Amino acid sequence: MIIYVAILVLMLAVVVEVVLSVARNDRIISAVKVIENSAITTNERIGREIREAESVASTTSIFNTHPGKLILTQGSTTTEFYLSNNRIYLKENGVVMGALTEADARATSLIFRYYATSTSERVRVEMTIEAGTSTHYRVENFYSSAVTR
Repeated sequence: MIIYVAILVLMLAVVVEVVLSVARNDRIISAVKVIENSAITTNERIGREIREAESVASTTSIFNTHPGKLILTQGSTTTEFYLSNNRIYLKENGVVMGALTEADARATSLIFRYYATSTSERVRVEMTIEAGTSTHYRVENFYSSAVTR
């Protein structure tokens, strides 16, 4: 009888550990998902806007430092990317279009690096995005670059 109780207690302990592990992994996966979705949305939009831009406003943009600011021009349209309250925002012609990062994500670093040649302009984007709680906290760095047309 004691052996059966011991086996039952052991099996119960294994089941409880599996349930706790699944719950813990779910919170980690959720934090990683928030980070990756924010990075994908932000990198795709910044890259597309750089490729479509006629030029980079190198005198009014803020390069090589955090928080950076990128201002692009295409005809009469001005597009600006900047960091405010741990979120990356898009502004077109002075009107804030909204945040590119998700509400649960925190962008802790945004740096733009500008490279110009006689024929093209290139912008490298470096950003750090974090999400999660103290026990399930994740932080990732993302890098991308694009060339104006």
